Amino acid sequence: MIHNSWGLVMGNQNDMREAANTFAEFDSAMADIYSARTGLDNKSIAKMMDDETWLRAERAIDLGFADATFDAPEYDDEQFGGNSQKKARAKLDATLAKAGMSRVERRTLLREAGSTQNATVTVTPSADFDENAIEKLIQTMKAEF
Repeated sequence: MIHNSWGLVMGNQNDMREAANTFAEFDSAMADIYSARTGLDNKSIAKMMDDETWLRAERAIDLGFADATFDAPEYDDEQFGGNSQKKARAKLDATLAKAGMSRVERRTLLREAGSTQNATVTVTPSADFDENAIEKLIQTMKAEF
C-alpha cells in the first residue's frame, strides 16, 4: 500500500498545524521518490497516496514500485526455541501475507481463530505498542522541528 505519512500529534492547535505542515513535507518527499522510481507524475502519485492505494506484487512491479517478489522465509525450530505453535503462527502469517491479506486482517483472523497469544510480539516484534517510545519520539520531533 502506498499512502500519505502517518503520525501521532499531541498538543494545541499550533502543534497540530505545525505537524500538518511537517506531514505535507514528508508526503511531497515520498511522492518525489515514488515518481523518480516509477516514472509516474507527482500528481498521479499524490492521488494514489491520498487514496491509500493497495498494490498486489505483480502490479507494484508493473508500475515500478518494486523489482521482484520473494518467497516466504524458511523457518527452522531454533528461531522459535523449539516452540511449534510460534513456528506455525509465523508460517501461517507469512502465507496469508503472500496471499495478499493485510496485516490487520491477518491479526484479526488469527486472534478470532484463537491460535494467537501475543501474535504481534511473536511474529512482528516492531508492532508492539510502547508508550515510552512514542513519548520519546514526540519529544524528539518537537525538539527537531
